[in-house]
Amino acid sequence: MRNKGKMFTFILAFSLLALMVSCGKLDTAKESIKKYDSDSTKMNEVDKYNAYVDLFNVLTGELSTIKNSYTEKHMDEAGNFIPTGDKYAQAFTGATSLVQPAIEKADKGLSTKPKMDIDKDVAVMLDFLKKEISILEEIENYYEEKDFLNDHDEKGKELNAKLLSVYKETDEPIKIFCDKMRILMDETEKDDRKVHEKEDNKITLGMMQFIDAAKEARNLVNDSIAENGTINLTTEKYAEVNTKVSKSLDELKAVSKDSKAIEKEGFSSPTASNIIESFVSKASEFKTASNALYGSFGEDEEAVIDAVENIQSKYSALIDTYNKLG
Repeated sequence: MRNKGKMFTFILAFSLLALMVSCGKLDTAKESIKKYDSDSTKMNEVDKYNAYVDLFNVLTGELSTIKNSYTEKHMDEAGNFIPTGDKYAQAFTGATSLVQPAIEKADKGLSTKPKMDIDKDVAVMLDFLKKEISILEEIENYYEEKDFLNDHDEKGKELNAKLLSVYKETDEPIKIFCDKMRILMDETEKDDRKVHEKEDNKITLGMMQFIDAAKEARNLVNDSIAENGTINLTTEKYAEVNTKVSKSLDELKAVSKDSKAIEKEGFSSPTASNIIESFVSKASEFKTASNALYGSFGEDEEAVIDAVENIQSKYSALIDTYNKLG
């Protein structure tokens, strides 16, 4: 049986980049744009910035899920290929087709005005990212067509080596892009928050405040993961942030039913209303995951690791739902 703690550490190498809130997605981004000619024709600044936000979130969301799933199914702790023991084996959870639209939008953004400082980093990264996706598509098809039954995993082993090689090429460009996007998006989020505070947008602020609490919980968990995969967190250390999550959810539930706030912030349409309900639902799921983690301390290591993986997943789902409001 494989050591789950070691595998957990290996998987985290693909997924420690934080998923970001896109919020209004624009105001501070204009600072990166204004030095360039902004007579846009095909893609305006909102669309271009949003395309880069979406690419960031795909890298840390869908693509990270695919990588983690492949790693669990087909690699050992050192990254070596594991022969397929199940004739019904799949390559990974998730589909590369979910990643392609974000790549295509970002690619389109590169060739359109207004120009942004981060364009050059996007260009470098996309060249490598397209190679990575191409290999992942090959892997996906290999397992879908059950070719491993005919060649005794020979091509699977070859594709695994190619994937590890391209990971080494994409790692640095992805890190550079994500680091710069994180700064840009953090600044944008701060500006957006000031606007919402000035306008007293209670529902939006309630969602942002819950995300603050969820992010604090998620960051505390990430910071507690040692290099060997053990989690150095206790009930006492986690109690305060778990209470913040619960309190923030109670406040969010209350304000999300405020009819005046709903009308004022433009959440009265069926679509917007459904997204608000979905966000509250995802927030509730995160709280449940947080409570489960709180209750897992003192149990066996695998129970704690499972709880940590669950809270990471629920955080990603929470942010994804919030970003649909953009």
